[in-house]
Amino acid sequence: MTWLPRSLRSRITAAVVLLVTVVVALAGLVIVARIDHRDRTDVDRQLAARVEKGDQDADKLRDQGDHPSGDGDDSDDYGGLLAGSQSLVRLVSGGKVIAQHGETPTAPLPVPTRDGYRTIDTDGQTWRSLTRSLSTTGERLEVLQDIDPIERRLADNTAIVAAVTLLAALATAGDQRGHGRTPTPRRHTPAGGRRPLPRAEQHAGPVARQHGLHAPFHC
Repeated sequence: MTWLPRSLRSRITAAVVLLVTVVVALAGLVIVARIDHRDRTDVDRQLAARVEKGDQDADKLRDQGDHPSGDGDDSDDYGGLLAGSQSLVRLVSGGKVIAQHGETPTAPLPVPTRDGYRTIDTDGQTWRSLTRSLSTTGERLEVLQDIDPIERRLADNTAIVAAVTLLAALATAGDQRGHGRTPTPRRHTPAGGRRPLPRAEQHAGPVARQHGLHAPFHC
């Protein structure tokens, strides 16, 4: 069997480890990205469904004014958008919030100036917002959802991919190193215990006997 030079084996091992690392990392990141995209799409879909009821929510907000959650009201009246997270509905007029209902953010949120989706980062919290203008009054209704659970899930999944990639790289490197070891050649010793003579000495015996000489004796 022909054994590769040590330098060439090292290059092949490094190339295989790099290839496995890249493939595992890319596959993991694609899966993580698809999960994150699905989660964010679900939030946007729920925001859109909530804002479709804008006229009803606006009437309730005008009647109730600022209303913190957890005061006995049915939170489903304004949509519990994402289980285990915070949601907020605000009515905006003249660039000011005139009424709101839901969880109170840890820091003031900027007032929307146009319709559509936006992502707000404030004081360690991340909110997803959808704003819609009300056709009857010219006011704007904004529905917000705290997406910190999605951000944490993204970070956790990314950490898992990094750990799996590292383990795959280490396992591949160990496997390649094990296959690349050169076995130490062993000499075959006959059953009688004598070491076989070199080929030159094997032919020396007949020649020596022709000239009356004795071939050397080896133990």
